[in-house]
Amino acid sequence: MFNHLLATMSPLLVSMIILLEIPGAALLAAVFLHEALPAGTYLGLGLILAGLAVVIAGQRSGTKDDGGGPVTALGAD
Repeated sequence: MFNHLLATMSPLLVSMIILLEIPGAALLAAVFLHEALPAGTYLGLGLILAGLAVVIAGQRSGTKDDGGGPVTALGAD
């Protein structure tokens, strides 16, 4: 499945989606195994999801920040 995703999606997007394994496992443990997660865990899960949303939104918009400086050819001195 991982190789199929790499063939059909951007490698950056696939690597970001893999990070969803951590919040997913924590939430499944809380729901099905009745694990008591510390409050900081929920804050961390929220930060991971917010970061993923920013990366995915940037990937979809196609914007690329290259530093904003002018590009010069090598040897153009």
